[in-house]
Amino acid sequence: MINLPQAWDVTKGSNNIVVAVLDTGVLFDHPDLGRFGIDPNGRLIDGFDFISDPESSGDPDGVVDSDATDVGDDPRGVSSSFHGTHVAGTIGAATNNGGGVAGVTWETRIMPLRVLGRKGGSDADIAQAILYAAGGEDENTPKRAHIINMSLGGQGFSQTMQDAITKARNKGVIVVAAAGNENTSALTSPAGLDGVISVSAVDLNARKAPYSNFGSKVDVAAPGGNTSADLNGDNFADGVLSTLGDDTGDFFFRFYQGTSMAAPHVAGVLALMLAVNDQLTPADIDQLLAGTHPGTTQRITRDLGATGRDNDYGHGLIDAALAVQAAGEVQGGGNVPPPTTPILSVSTTSLDFSNYINTLQINITNAGIGTLNITEITDNAPWLTVSPTSGTAPLTVIATVDRTGLADGNYDATITINTDAGQAMVSVQMTVGGATQGNVGTVFVLVLDEGFNTISETETSLALNYVFNIPNTPGGTYTIVAGTDRDDDGFICDLEDACGSFPEPVTITSGEDRAGIEILMAELASPQRAKAAPGGTPGKKFRRLQ
Repeated sequence: MINLPQAWDVTKGSNNIVVAVLDTGVLFDHPDLGRFGIDPNGRLIDGFDFISDPESSGDPDGVVDSDATDVGDDPRGVSSSFHGTHVAGTIGAATNNGGGVAGVTWETRIMPLRVLGRKGGSDADIAQAILYAAGGEDENTPKRAHIINMSLGGQGFSQTMQDAITKARNKGVIVVAAAGNENTSALTSPAGLDGVISVSAVDLNARKAPYSNFGSKVDVAAPGGNTSADLNGDNFADGVLSTLGDDTGDFFFRFYQGTSMAAPHVAGVLALMLAVNDQLTPADIDQLLAGTHPGTTQRITRDLGATGRDNDYGHGLIDAALAVQAAGEVQGGGNVPPPTTPILSVSTTSLDFSNYINTLQINITNAGIGTLNITEITDNAPWLTVSPTSGTAPLTVIATVDRTGLADGNYDATITINTDAGQAMVSVQMTVGGATQGNVGTVFVLVLDEGFNTISETETSLALNYVFNIPNTPGGTYTIVAGTDRDDDGFICDLEDACGSFPEPVTITSGEDRAGIEILMAELASPQRAKAAPGGTPGKKFRRLQ
């Protein structure tokens, strides 16, 4: 979606660039990460553990020290999130190594700084980690990291963190933070603080993810996923796949969703830009995001939503191919030859119209320079239409299916995109009739207030066709979530559970009968939690009433 393969044709990163990940720590022994200097594919350098509360830390030695190993954030030692490992993998998992996943960068070093534990994290600990990454408060001390990624957040303003961010920025450190996952425009810290690149999340169709925060502080959007959907029909939830482990010591890869997953995409792209031009400053990045840099006319984002900056996507979706070209054009770069022709880029190579989906979109962009003319867009099925059928990049193409009169079954088609820079093919699958649900066991449906406290609940199952009814709910505005509780610990949407949520807040009045609440569930939802905790779905797992 963000044109990484085209960017990798220019640069795969640099071992001289360091990204600090302020999070839950990291699993140093994960085979797709590993410790630099010990593991031949190692991406991780030594970090630091800043959690000052021994009870929150859970660290056996109970002290602040140079060991940033993630010991888990679940006091039971059963379903820890290992959130920092997932974030680190998105930035720089070992790539082209015959296994695992691809990181945004292939060579950038990652410095894990542990600030989140069993009780989340404190402003003071996070601020200390920011200053550590910046090399301390002395302006003459070299910075340890070039970029800081914070996939964490809490409500309100923090002067302590603002002061630390200002000092880091003054030393040339670029600060990136997740916008948050409460689907609100309320100020969060650190994403809403001055000098921070605030990142919102989009789903597979490049639309604002239903959980993503928005507002005037959002600077840029990036893939965050939506694990309640499978729009591309690959039989996996549409989350972000990255490195993970569990409390038993196993290592694997898992889909998470959240602005926590979007932010490291941006941090990784910035690392690619610095590999091309290490003279770029935080002010340069601000201007490049806004498209106002005097050194280049090249954008580093693709416009989404309303024309220009908007509150859902900021200045648009980050585009790695455009970003590395722009970095080379700004003074201090110069070592990257600019493209001389248009380059065709298509946001997806497949569309899957499951039996509840009628419309999907394809985004066509130009990853090179000049004008990319789309001469013809065609399809080969009578039940499929595309619009428009020609134009100039960037172009959003809407694909629509009509199932009227069709027999139950699976249908295939192809969309062909012809341009003056080459051709692209998009495969299309459509289902008519058949099952619309699977069997995930007993599902608990919870009504949550603005603080994500459970107000009322019910349960349902396949035997009831997963139909549910929640009586006696007082008037108000609520979030509706559904999930399994497979370990019977009183929480749904834990690591081993299936989970989903209604995409928008629901407002009801007292005595109203509200129908049509349909929730699409998927396995492996992200189990984040705590006030200043990792920015996963939508900030915590959820306690049942019973």
